[in-house]
Amino acid sequence: MNFKELCELAAEEVNGRQLTFSSVLLNSVTDEFQRKVIRQVAKAYADICLYSRHWRFLHKRGTLLSLRANVEEYSLPNVESIDWDSLYLTKTGSTARWPIYKGSYEIWKNRERSQNTANSIPLEIIRALDPDKWLFWPVPSIAYTLHGDLRWKFVELQTLTDEPIWDQEFHDLVAHLAARRLEGRVRTKDEIVATLNAGIELQQFQSKWDTFCARYLPQISGASTLL
Repeated sequence: MNFKELCELAAEEVNGRQLTFSSVLLNSVTDEFQRKVIRQVAKAYADICLYSRHWRFLHKRGTLLSLRANVEEYSLPNVESIDWDSLYLTKTGSTARWPIYKGSYEIWKNRERSQNTANSIPLEIIRALDPDKWLFWPVPSIAYTLHGDLRWKFVELQTLTDEPIWDQEFHDLVAHLAARRLEGRVRTKDEIVATLNAGIELQQFQSKWDTFCARYLPQISGASTLL
């Protein structure tokens, strides 16, 4: 579910009827109820992501990039940190592993100006001035695969098509959390047409939240609710 769909689900849970969101940008939405929903959905997503630094969906282990022959720069966005000691390269048809190390952008820039290095097995990976771009030196002469461990940084929901980073099975947790909070704040006759059974809803939310934590925080038992 994307940001737009999460807002519509949260609004329906609170309002008891379908409501279409044409935008999730606060500066282009004038309806006060829709503005409240957008804020609460964005906050619910942030609160879940920031609940723990140990979420498995914020970590990636395994294949990070596919390098191509004679291509120096690659895009790998939203990386917060890399376990540099975990990095290595492989190539198709070989079980060998080639180590690759963290390089300095300034050293790379000076070296590019003063040396004409032949394409070969990359020895260094360098974060470019654009933090979502990565450079390899020497430039790979053939295709390689970069493996390792990294941590993604938290990125807010901002556009209509943005989606939570975890599996789609649990996307609706964001809308459910936002709706529960909205129900505690919004109490006008027009905004609440159907009153849900709060006790049942809270119980259902807690059950799914516990399942979510068990999948992505297996070392934690009895995780507390966000409500």
